[in-house]
Amino acid sequence: MAEDGALSAICLLRSWIALRVLRAAPVESLFSVLNAELHMSVASERADARDAGFMRRALTLAKKGWGQTAPNPMVGAVVVKENVVVGEGYHVRYGEPHAEIEALRAAGERARGATVYVSLEPCAHFGKTPPCVDALIAAGVARVVAATRDPSPPASGGAERLRAAGINVAFDVEAAAARELNAPFFHAVVSDRPWVSVKLALSIDGAIADASRGIHSHRGHDRDVHRRDHAGARLQRHQPGGA
Repeated sequence: MAEDGALSAICLLRSWIALRVLRAAPVESLFSVLNAELHMSVASERADARDAGFMRRALTLAKKGWGQTAPNPMVGAVVVKENVVVGEGYHVRYGEPHAEIEALRAAGERARGATVYVSLEPCAHFGKTPPCVDALIAAGVARVVAATRDPSPPASGGAERLRAAGINVAFDVEAAAARELNAPFFHAVVSDRPWVSVKLALSIDGAIADASRGIHSHRGHDRDVHRRDHAGARLQRHQPGGA
C-alpha cells in the first residue's frame, strides 16, 4: 500500500510539472516542436524504406552468382547518389572481382560522395582479390550500408576500416534475407558439418514414385537443377530402369 501511495505521488508531481511547462510555453512553440518531431519521424521512415529498397536490389543482383561463387558467398552491390542508382554489380564467379568492385567500376566518378548498398560487409583482407574496403575508400564514397556482417574471421573487420576512414557505416537492412540467401556460407563458418539439403519426390499419397509413374514436372525439374548448381556435392539414389 505504501508503494502504491508513493507511485501516485510521483505521477501527480510529474503531471503538475508538465502542466506548469505547458502553461509557460507559448502554444506556437509547442506546435513547432511537435511539427518538427513529426517531420523527423516521417523522414526517418522514408529513409529506412529507401535503404530497404536498394538493399533488396543488391540481393537480387547477388542471386545472379548462384552456383558460381562457392566457397565465397553470393554478394550484390548498388551505388546510389542523390537517390539515383549510378552503378551495380555482383560477384560473378569465385576468384573474380567482388560485387563492390564491379559496382564501383560501373559508377566511375559518380561514386564519390555516394552510398553503397552491399548484401555483405565489405572484406578487409587479401584473398584472390584485394580488400574491397580499399576500393571503397579510394572511390570516396560517403556511406556504406551492409545487410549483415561477414562472419568469416579472415574477411571481417571491413566496417571498422571504413569508419576509420570517415565513412558512415550501417548494418541490419534486410539482414534476414541476406543470411538466408547465403545460409550454407554462414553455416560453414560456425560448424564443421556440411550443409545438407534433402529433396524427396513424393506422390500425393506420400509414397515415393516408382518407374511407371512420373511425378516431376518440367518446371520442377528446372528448379531442381538450379538448386543443384549451388551444391558442392550430390548424392542421388537412381532406380534401375527409372526415368
